[in-house]
Amino acid sequence: MNVALGGGAGWKRYGNQVHDALIKGMIETRVPTSDEARMQTPQWALDRAAEFADIYVEAIRASGVNVVGDLDILSKRLQGPDAIDSEGSSDMPTAAAITALLSALDASRPQADQPPKARLRKLAKRFQIDRGSQRPA
Repeated sequence: MNVALGGGAGWKRYGNQVHDALIKGMIETRVPTSDEARMQTPQWALDRAAEFADIYVEAIRASGVNVVGDLDILSKRLQGPDAIDSEGSSDMPTAAAITALLSALDASRPQADQPPKARLRKLAKRFQIDRGSQRPA
């Protein structure tokens, strides 16, 4: 995969291609099933984000700029789950892996050969996994 995506083009270009091919492709074409593990933000991370928000809100207030809206919304404390169930959350569903690989392989082709996004979505849907049989639908 590294050779197909990067091909010795350098780390910056490789990082951009990984983002565009794998991450962006998954976000734009894949819808998680209802029984997949959901991402959960731990409380310590929410608390740390709130600390940064307080600093930024105070800096905005001190700057004297005209603010339209309520700055306090940015400082709202969020409550995360009491405990995070990490059991099975590291397992990538097969359909997600297939979608990521299809996106990566598609991105490695020359631009002139790029299919429209609708075709990519159709192709990704074709490879959705039937959970009962673990075979492509």
